[in-house]
Amino acid sequence: NTIENGSRPIEILLVEDNPGDARLVQAALADHAPGEFLLTAVERLADALAQIASERFDAVLCDLGLPDSTGAATAQAIANRAPALPLVVLTGSHNEDLGREAIRHGAQDYLVKGEAGGAMIARTLRYAIERKRLEIGLRMANEALERRVAERTAELEAAIRKLGTSETRFRELTELSSDWYWEQDENLRFTWFSNGAML
Repeated sequence: NTIENGSRPIEILLVEDNPGDARLVQAALADHAPGEFLLTAVERLADALAQIASERFDAVLCDLGLPDSTGAATAQAIANRAPALPLVVLTGSHNEDLGREAIRHGAQDYLVKGEAGGAMIARTLRYAIERKRLEIGLRMANEALERRVAERTAELEAAIRKLGTSETRFRELTELSSDWYWEQDENLRFTWFSNGAML
């Protein structure tokens, strides 16, 4: 997903309804990390959701105040549409609580508008992409482990059932036999006789 050995730029969907703010983000990234990020900008949540469905992005950088959606609902809509896509939200300078709320709704991180320069934006996007990659890897490993535990549990339950059936057959056969069979515990005490009498 991320850029490796300069093979391709990191593709970011920028969702920002203020053209001036969108230009500032693009300029900040271009100045700090020329050629590392390729931005596609849209102004509405509906356009962002359509872009996510039709194109491949490495991350979304999204303002939480859009013409067709505001607040954490914006982050939640994007996270619901593309749960594997890293999301970083932009908040106003007096709205950091909203950024933290967006994280609870699926965002990886938030940036405060006007306080984040190119270095911080780039670093936050890179970290968000890496965190999401690790999160997905961990979830897949956990799911594989859960499947293996379920398979092994089923195998053990089947083996226990088979052993129980074998033990029942053995006891039934020894009851029918004229030979005398018995069982002893670890202290050599008799615990079972083939005539069915238990001690």
